[in-house]
Amino acid sequence: MPTHLSSTENRHDQEYPSRENALHDILMNAPIGFSTATPGGKLLSANPALARMLGYDSPEDLIASDPDIAVRLHAATTEEHSKIADGPQNDNAREFRVARKDGTIIWVSGKTGILRDAEGRISHTQSFTTDITDRKRMEAELEAREKNTSMLVGSLPGMAFRRRNDAELDMEYVSDGCLGLTGYSAEELLHSKRLSFTDLILPEYRHDVRKKWTEGIQKLAPVQLEFEIMTADGQPKWVWEVGIPVQGQNGGIGTLEGLIVDITPRKLAEKNSLLREKALELAAVTSLELLLEPDLEQSMPRVLARLGQGTDTDRVYVFKNQPRTESDTVLTSQLYEWARPGIPTQIDNPNLQNLPMNDLTPRWLAEMRAGRSIRGLVRDFPADEKQILEPQGIISILVVPIQLHGTLWGFLGFDSVRAPRPWTPIEEHVLNIVSASLGAAIARRQAQEELASSNRTLMTILDSLPVDVYVADLTSYRILFMNQYIKDSFGRDCTGELCHEAFNHESTPCGHCTNGRLLDEHGRTQGVIAWECFNPVTGKWYRNFDQVIPWTDGRLVRIEIAMDLSDRKRAEEEILRARDLAEAANCAKSEFLANMSHEIRTPLNGVMGMLQLLQLTKLDPIQEDYTDTAIHSCNRLVRLLTDILDLSRIEAGKLSIQSAPLELSEVLRQTGDLFSPTAREKGLALRFRIDQSIPRQLLGDATRLQQVLGNMVGNSLKFTPAGSVTVEASLLPALHDGQCRVLFSVADSGIGIPDDKLGSLFQPFSQVTEGFTRSYQGAGLGLSICKRLVSFMGGNISVISELAVGTTMYFSVTFAMGAEKAESVPARESFFAPALDGLSVLMAEDDHFSGILGVKLLGAFGATVKHVQNGKQALEALANEPFDLVLMDVQMPVMDGVEATRSIRLGLVGDQVKNIPIIAMTSYAMDGDREKFLDAGMNAYVAKPVDIKDLMHAISQMLLREGAKKPIKTKTGP
Repeated sequence: MPTHLSSTENRHDQEYPSRENALHDILMNAPIGFSTATPGGKLLSANPALARMLGYDSPEDLIASDPDIAVRLHAATTEEHSKIADGPQNDNAREFRVARKDGTIIWVSGKTGILRDAEGRISHTQSFTTDITDRKRMEAELEAREKNTSMLVGSLPGMAFRRRNDAELDMEYVSDGCLGLTGYSAEELLHSKRLSFTDLILPEYRHDVRKKWTEGIQKLAPVQLEFEIMTADGQPKWVWEVGIPVQGQNGGIGTLEGLIVDITPRKLAEKNSLLREKALELAAVTSLELLLEPDLEQSMPRVLARLGQGTDTDRVYVFKNQPRTESDTVLTSQLYEWARPGIPTQIDNPNLQNLPMNDLTPRWLAEMRAGRSIRGLVRDFPADEKQILEPQGIISILVVPIQLHGTLWGFLGFDSVRAPRPWTPIEEHVLNIVSASLGAAIARRQAQEELASSNRTLMTILDSLPVDVYVADLTSYRILFMNQYIKDSFGRDCTGELCHEAFNHESTPCGHCTNGRLLDEHGRTQGVIAWECFNPVTGKWYRNFDQVIPWTDGRLVRIEIAMDLSDRKRAEEEILRARDLAEAANCAKSEFLANMSHEIRTPLNGVMGMLQLLQLTKLDPIQEDYTDTAIHSCNRLVRLLTDILDLSRIEAGKLSIQSAPLELSEVLRQTGDLFSPTAREKGLALRFRIDQSIPRQLLGDATRLQQVLGNMVGNSLKFTPAGSVTVEASLLPALHDGQCRVLFSVADSGIGIPDDKLGSLFQPFSQVTEGFTRSYQGAGLGLSICKRLVSFMGGNISVISELAVGTTMYFSVTFAMGAEKAESVPARESFFAPALDGLSVLMAEDDHFSGILGVKLLGAFGATVKHVQNGKQALEALANEPFDLVLMDVQMPVMDGVEATRSIRLGLVGDQVKNIPIIAMTSYAMDGDREKFLDAGMNAYVAKPVDIKDLMHAISQMLLREGAKKPIKTKTGP
């Protein structure tokens, strides 16, 4: 391979092969790209640096993959070679873009050299290539920054500059903004021999400018300064200069660069602001004295003197108007005056007293009533006004109105006597402020006089009130006022003492003190705080009303009005004692009724049980009639007990309304099934109608609804000798979303109700027919209970009746909407007594007769019954013998049924009987008893006196449960 590196050297030196090889190795391992190519543009060799630069893994990969690369890196044409050979391009680098292997473009700088053979022909070329992409990017960014900088400088307010760090701080660059700032162009300021920017600086500022820049250069710190320049039009202008010293290449400060902007408007505003501040300070000081000094007569001379001296005025004065309502005339008189020494005073001038403004100065009166001032040179005023002003020596005048409660009270005036004076707006503004303060001070004095009179009236009123009233400071707790009533209550006047010491004999503020609660965190009043307390000093109860009010001196204080509640408290205590006694009596009554219910139901259970057993035997018709009559009487007694218990629960507030899914049609059907036999027996038509628009599924208490319907239907059947009873249910508009209101009516063609009895129809124990000749039986509790149940179910009840025509009872009930179900609630089937053959039953019952009844009744259906008398015996029996079912009484000696059930469910008797069916058979029939027993672990509930149908139904359900031991065979009951 040729290794000639010079374009002018064309001999092949055989004497230094090792040297050429060494040079070739150096080039191949150089950090810049190196390559050789044939004159025709074919790449012969490349070093790794070039391959990496162009994105190839190796030089061989580069040569094989990109055959055209030599054309771009080497001057491959004859014309280009001749140019290189002719120089000087052979010493210059070419900059061009080239594509890498992945397609990205990079900038490179390349130098190409020619090597010749012994005959002087071009044997090959060699090229050195450097990646200059980063440099090119930085150059582009620099160009963009310079362009942006130029645009930024052009948009800056004022003039950007660069000063030389010389004795004169001459400008070597200024932006185009110099024309607007100085009136001179950049050419004039930079290249004119007769003018420089330094010449524009007013002489008194030049030393300070040089001093500030010198300090900035020494400290290498930014410089800010303000000075005045003279512009081209001969007008001075305030400017603000800000700049920084810039270091040169040698490390010294070469230039000073910055910005100069026009601040003349700001300076003028500052000057005017300073004058305004002085004027407003004068107005504030004088106004403050007027507002704080209680004696206006003392403060007025000082105020007028301060106004005159502060505004360099010759005379300051106040006139007061005296309106005469009978003639609509306004007389004005000079009241106060201050005059500069040497200026004649006019306070004693009789011509300035009782001047009729309507006649002499009507313009003044109209302008000042409108709130406007009078100002100007007297020579320009109307003749009638000049006749009054010129004798006083007034050349210029400024007068502003003094308003009091929207009425022209008088006016405040400035006189210039020594020379003509144009009054500035700020001077007029100062006078307006002072006149307003003067009006406020005058109003305050009048208010103080009125307040003093009002306070005297208030104190008289407070002293006459028959309640305790006192006022105390919010911070110090010191008593400021006590009315006569509280003085009499405590036997002395405690004014000046601390309230907690005087009224409660406490050394620190009382725990119930409201001082900390009467104001919020922002100091705003919280209104009235009412509270009660007992005062041990007077031995009385008080109802207190505390509030923050402003006191006569303006500070906030607490006023407390205390009313003696001792009599009311004693009455409340009596009421509470009476309530407690009533509640105790009510509880005793409820407990008595519960016990009586239990004690009556237990023997009644024996009676009904024996009667039902008797019905299972063969009876002749007369005996069957006697038995049916006895059972019917027992059922009447049970209903009476239920009504009495319901009334008791209602009065005690313990009756609850359940919310469970129900179908209204099913409730009505069951009611019809219950009363159809009675209707057929009396020959009455019993009809039920239901509005089809009523939703099928509702949420409510079906039991209580059926109780109301049953009572009303039963009454209608009882009091209707002939005709019909019709029950209807109609949809009413809902009051709220998710609710359904239904109107029920029970109409009969019975005997009717007299008008004088309608008022007491829903009272407990009230009946339409009274005395010893009543035709209908009943305790008079049903409708009273119905009314309260309807109220609990979100409705009301009413009645329409006419004697010998009939009665219609109306009541509404509010239900919640329920989700629709695919299947209806199945109706209870007719009574079927299960065949209990082989069924082993354990009966826990402490009552001897109820035990005999259970043994005989279940025995009649084939069951084997073991009777024990308490819960402990029941556990022992279960532990020793197998049983299929347990009938559990609740109230028993030794161990009650609830405790026994829990023991069974906990497995204390053994896991084999842990899940045995248990039916509660008890005389506890009050609201909530059933749920209580089921929660204890019992599976079903039958109330005493036991109806054989209810008991057999409960047993059937238990035998159908998973785990029943015997298959069920049924037979129709008697």
